[in-house]
Amino acid sequence: ELSKNAKLPIIAICNEEHSTKIRSLASKCLKIRFYRPKAWHILPRLRQICKLEGFTTIEDAALTKIADIGNGDIRSMINNLQMLRVGNTILTLAKLKSEFVDDSQQTRDQWSGGGGG
Repeated sequence: ELSKNAKLPIIAICNEEHSTKIRSLASKCLKIRFYRPKAWHILPRLRQICKLEGFTTIEDAALTKIADIGNGDIRSMINNLQMLRVGNTILTLAKLKSEFVDDSQQTRDQWSGGGGG
């Protein structure tokens, strides 16, 4: 009903486009797909953020690992950078390992490149 009478566009976001709950609305929509960005695409911006936030040493391997752990979630990557910046101006792989590695299997798998879960 609302979609028929709306004078302004309605923006809706969903994760399951084939859900029966949204089937009637989906048939009237322009669908725009968004994909998780790849690490190589995000790295230049992460580097810029690091510089703006005052990191004096920025290791490429550390930025790549932050992007890999973030798995396309840019907000998570930025949150990790923010946490690492507190009281610290050096971003290296060794620093990341000392901050992030704990006893959970998932964290160990992320650092070793395994599947995790």
